[in-house]
Amino acid sequence: MRFIAFMAAATFNLNCTGLIESQTVESGKKVEPFSTIFRIDLVSKKWCEGACTSANDIDHFDDVGITLKSTSTGSGLPHSYTRMSYVRGGPAGHYSEYRTSFPDRQHAYFYRREAQRTEGPFSGIRNLPTL
Repeated sequence: MRFIAFMAAATFNLNCTGLIESQTVESGKKVEPFSTIFRIDLVSKKWCEGACTSANDIDHFDDVGITLKSTSTGSGLPHSYTRMSYVRGGPAGHYSEYRTSFPDRQHAYFYRREAQRTEGPFSGIRNLPTL
């Protein structure tokens, strides 16, 4: 019975609504609303977003949350950093995504998505190419 409960909780849609904040040296700061759906399959360790045209590997998950993607190219120039994570449990759970890119000092880029989330029924991940 515990296995069935695990399987039900291990596949779900993550419905997110929040704000995107981005900033570049050239265009300054911009804040706008966004809404998206992530399809999460913890059994196969795959996820996709929106129209779900490609599947991605989940970097890490545990009882507290899920790290969908975490990359870093180092601390020197040029470098970039991405972290997409989701905190599970309770009404205070949320999704956050941070990206920075510093190809050089004149072209720095910052991007952040923060969202409240709700979990919904899993709509599946087809046999898609994995990125």
